[in-house]
Amino acid sequence: MLCPVTTIGKFIAIVSSLFGVAIIALPSGIITAGYLDELRKKDEEEEDKEKEKEKVIEK
Repeated sequence: MLCPVTTIGKFIAIVSSLFGVAIIALPSGIITAGYLDELRKKDEEEEDKEKEKEKVIEK
């Protein structure tokens, strides 16, 4: 089997697995936050347009 046996090997395995998770998790969180921010902006713009249309119809 390919698993660490020595203490230093186990430590290196733990550290490398944590770095591996961080390399994937951090960028995906940042990208998702940016994507959600853009969706909120788009929704707000659409709501503003609808409100302007309602004002024009009322007049």
